[in-house]
Amino acid sequence: MEKNDIYDEFNHFLQESNKILVEVCLRFTDRQPDNVRDLYQDIALSLWESWPSFRGESSRTTWVYRIAVNTATSALRRQAAERQFVAIDQQMLESLAEEVKDERVAILYTIIDRLPVLDRAIFYLYLDNLSNRQIADILGRSERAVKQKIHRIKNKIRKDYELITRI
Repeated sequence: MEKNDIYDEFNHFLQESNKILVEVCLRFTDRQPDNVRDLYQDIALSLWESWPSFRGESSRTTWVYRIAVNTATSALRRQAAERQFVAIDQQMLESLAEEVKDERVAILYTIIDRLPVLDRAIFYLYLDNLSNRQIADILGRSERAVKQKIHRIKNKIRKDYELITRI
């Protein structure tokens, strides 16, 4: 296959996967446009580097999620090691307020964002209506372990939500 054909095929594939990539980026960043773009680029690069080795043993969707989530969790770990504090300006506050108009949704996102990285990844994949088998394939875990983990995460979120809303 010619180089231009490979580029065209990959670009087409990237466009088909755009919704998944954007969702992963939004869920694993602070939702600031620059950070979303940076993570998107990191994931796209990881996909490109892995493109020649895709053997079709799993669905393309599973493969995309696996690479996207692994890239995102690695980026989060790197960022945690180099924590930086940024002042929040009025525009940022207004943007966040617009995003979370529903107070219940805002509370849930706050709780989910406080979960450990792997738990957050599992729960967001669950919210994307992926099956336990698909999540297990993406994260390299057993289906039973994923099912148990989702159950524990849901219980934790429920307890935290009840605690916050009682206050």
